[in-house]
Amino acid sequence: LTAVVVAVKNQDDKRPRLSYFSNVGGVEKPELVAMENEFLQRLDFRTFVNPQTYKKALNAMATAHEFQTLLERAYESKSELVIDAMVPDSPIEELLDGTSAP
Repeated sequence: LTAVVVAVKNQDDKRPRLSYFSNVGGVEKPELVAMENEFLQRLDFRTFVNPQTYKKALNAMATAHEFQTLLERAYESKSELVIDAMVPDSPIEELLDGTSAP
């Protein structure tokens, strides 16, 4: 919730009031303010993400989603997981075979 609030504040000129986020998140407004302050302090107030880093994170999430889907299908069909069925050169394959550091 806190990351969403910070991201929205960082990206959007027009945004919902903080009370909206506190209602949706189920926390009191003062608690959300405190959480936001703590989050920003831990980030050292560096909220900018360069496009290359964003793309890497987005690809990592997509790969994780693909892997989760593959696991779910294997579980549902009660078959063994076949890594070869994954997309070639997928970063998750490198993690699985130990050729890349996490």
